[in-house]
Amino acid sequence: WYDPSMYTATVAQVDLGKLRTCAESVERWKDIGQIYLAATGDVDGLEDKDGKKVLKCWQEKWWAAPACRQSIPDCASVITTKDGLGMPYMIQQAFFHNMPLAFAMALKNFYVALNLELQGLLYWWAPDTQFALQKPYQLMFPPHSPSQYKQQIYKTMKEKTLLSNWMAKGFRDIAERPAVVASKLQLGDEDIKALLVAQVEAGNQDPWDTACNWLLQSDHLWQDWLPNETTCSMGKGLVDSSDNFTQRRGMAVKCAPCRPGHQSVEQDRTRVCIPCDA
Repeated sequence: WYDPSMYTATVAQVDLGKLRTCAESVERWKDIGQIYLAATGDVDGLEDKDGKKVLKCWQEKWWAAPACRQSIPDCASVITTKDGLGMPYMIQQAFFHNMPLAFAMALKNFYVALNLELQGLLYWWAPDTQFALQKPYQLMFPPHSPSQYKQQIYKTMKEKTLLSNWMAKGFRDIAERPAVVASKLQLGDEDIKALLVAQVEAGNQDPWDTACNWLLQSDHLWQDWLPNETTCSMGKGLVDSSDNFTQRRGMAVKCAPCRPGHQSVEQDRTRVCIPCDA
């Protein structure tokens, strides 16, 4: 880290014409300057503007951490989106961990292009296709501290966002088997990354075609998502190999709609057909 130019792109390599000013972007984050000051005490990284503390940006476009303010053109550059996503957290992390970084916000149409050109440090999120082929590595900090984040001290990692499965209320009642698939659907990070890479490599291919190709090649992953043939949905019950209704799951081979005069009731995590109440 003593000579960032040996490892990554620096401020001097970035075209200022492709960046937004701090006033246009990051200052829209409410009280970002005051929050930074309260957490770090770094008064040199701030200035007063219209009665409030704002980030002090070099050439109006770069906010530099203390570790490289003596020579900002040599700071390792970090490019984020036009709205400064991640800035409240990254500037504190750079301060607390003595990192010689400078942060800037790309103009709307240059966020991807500029980062692909620089091949340096950037703010990104996943899952997402924009840099899937480049496979960026996540920069790691100490584990997330809920107590510090509650005080708006962002020295540690952000808390991970859980991607969970949801369905509309009542969906299981009208489509139980698809609901079972949806509830069991589970993909690991590497599986998701591989799927996104396949979509990018396919160019303009319809995402549905990419998904279909993935299903054809990945049955070892999704077979366990499928409901058992004897897991009957509402309105159906167990039948044996002779198509006779049965209430014993061990004798059943599939499900079938209940006959008139019969109702479908839950039993042993499936459903069976029994005569309707008189």
